Amino acid sequence: GVFEASDSLITRNVSSIIGSTGGGGIFNIGHLVLQQTEILNNSASNDGASGGGITTFSGGISNITRGRISGNRASLAGGGLLIDEFGITNLENVEISSNEAQSSGGGLTINSQGEATIVGGIISSNTAEKGAGVSIGFRAVLSASGTEISRNIASSTSAMECGGGAIKNDGGTVGLSQVTISDNTAETTGDLSGGGGIFNNGILSVTDSIIVRNTSTGLTTGGGGLLNLEGAHTSVLRSTLSENDSDQGGGGFFNLGHLDLLSSTLSGNEAQSNGGGIYSGSGVVRIVNSTLSGNEVRSGNGGGITSHQNALIDLIHATVSGNHAATSGGGLHVSGGVAQIGNSVLAGNTANVSSPDFIGAITSLDFNLIGDTSNGSLIGPISNSILDTNPLIGPLADNGGPIFTHSLLAGSPAIDAGSSGLTATEGLLEDQRGFQRIADIDSVPNADGGVDMGAVEIIALEIDDEIAFENDGQIEFIVSISHAPPLNHQATVRFDTAGVAGGADATDDYSSLSGGLLTFEAGGPTSQTIVVSIVDDSEAENNETFEIILSESIGATIIDATATGTIIDNDEGPTPTDTPSSGTTETPTPSPTPSPSPSPSPTPPPPFDYDVRPIPPDGIINALDLVEWYTRVQDGSAESEVLFDFARFWESR
Repeated sequence: GVFEASDSLITRNVSSIIGSTGGGGIFNIGHLVLQQTEILNNSASNDGASGGGITTFSGGISNITRGRISGNRASLAGGGLLIDEFGITNLENVEISSNEAQSSGGGLTINSQGEATIVGGIISSNTAEKGAGVSIGFRAVLSASGTEISRNIASSTSAMECGGGAIKNDGGTVGLSQVTISDNTAETTGDLSGGGGIFNNGILSVTDSIIVRNTSTGLTTGGGGLLNLEGAHTSVLRSTLSENDSDQGGGGFFNLGHLDLLSSTLSGNEAQSNGGGIYSGSGVVRIVNSTLSGNEVRSGNGGGITSHQNALIDLIHATVSGNHAATSGGGLHVSGGVAQIGNSVLAGNTANVSSPDFIGAITSLDFNLIGDTSNGSLIGPISNSILDTNPLIGPLADNGGPIFTHSLLAGSPAIDAGSSGLTATEGLLEDQRGFQRIADIDSVPNADGGVDMGAVEIIALEIDDEIAFENDGQIEFIVSISHAPPLNHQATVRFDTAGVAGGADATDDYSSLSGGLLTFEAGGPTSQTIVVSIVDDSEAENNETFEIILSESIGATIIDATATGTIIDNDEGPTPTDTPSSGTTETPTPSPTPSPSPSPSPTPPPPFDYDVRPIPPDGIINALDLVEWYTRVQDGSAESEVLFDFARFWESR
């Protein structure tokens, strides 16, 4: 049958059958529809009872919208909700908070091929030994989107495989999209325990999500953000793991299974021992188009990554920078297994004792920039790699795209220094931000096809010097971008005028600009114009200059930040006049007028040859010739009068 309720309150009910599937507030094996209903302070209290608030069982279906499930308790599992034996529950904008289960799933437990779909809503402040927010059992399925899972606590002092402050997946399938997992805690002491944010022993995919400020405490395995056990598979795409902490290893990730980190950033995570960002003791870690930055180990090695025992770690188009280790290997610590690196930047890391960027043996796939190779060894090809060199990368910042990254700065040796062949082998059409991956910069020599090293492919911004005559009324500067941003993205850059010593005056000679903004849209034009008004006065003066400064670019890298504008004067100097002397004025004696004698008409001299560019001259006098004459005047190889004559010639054309 169907049970429907709206704007209702179900509270203080008790299911007391020992070992039952409970349902302290509601037990559903049919079709349940709840809207804006509160399920409060119910319990399944006897030993082995589950589903303190609601149980959906044996193929039942529960649809719950805009309600609150809070303060419920179960002596075994599912303090707020239990979904079991093929039951299905759909939750939309529901709050699940302050529920308790003694064993698993303080907020929600999904068991025995049950399914839950959660859209929006919040799962907060629930408690259990494992999976304090949500617990997923064997062959169960969870799909969550737009949900916040925060401040849940998984606490156990003895049991193995406990933890998962927000989520524990024990043999199920979990898909998270646009989910925020924050401020959850795993307080555990048993073996293979931890995962302040997520404990995964099944299949897990995390997309467009944030895992932040989660903590794993106690003498346990670790994984402040996520613990991935042997045989488990975790895929993280376009997501951020930040400020997670582990009392043991793996501030961001502790991996024993298979982990794919794709187009994601690990930043500001900390561990007490090894692997501030990632610790991998076995299994496979693939880091592709991703950034590790600002991760730290307080008393061990591998501020960014630690590879141990028989782990395999691949870094392809990765940027590992700004990480710190208390001892060695600020970026990467290889104490076992194999670490392979290609098309990547491993530089700018620090360590208190030695080997700031890496320690141990790295297998090189070539085309890497490694800032400091001291006390480390590279196995394999390195002829196209750049070693012991400053990478010239910017700070972790918003460079366009959904998450923070490090962008290469103007002049970085990593620009166009990667291998497009390796990029193609990995099938990478985009960089970490979703921008075009191979974006050749014409002014930079290519190593192999014009792809950049690291996680971010720069979009280059440039501005050209310009010249105008005073009476032109304005001077136009062209700002060009190497290629337009991709769909749903844009690049912006600020511009300002600036004076130069002895140059043009911002009031008398041109109109200053401050805080201007250019925006380059997806699929839009690749050049834009900055127009500066100039003043046409009547004063004869030297040619004068000012500057346009580009700054604060988002989504693009400024390759040339400064352009000089030159204003060419078009006024003649004062014509000298005779001043009569004081005293008597003598009357001039008129000169005799000579008799005319016939002569041929004079032939006018040819005009001055202004055509000097290109070489050989093309017979056309244009801006190229003007720039050349201006250069000659500046370096003293031509008289300044040439420019004045050129200006009059130009106006008379």
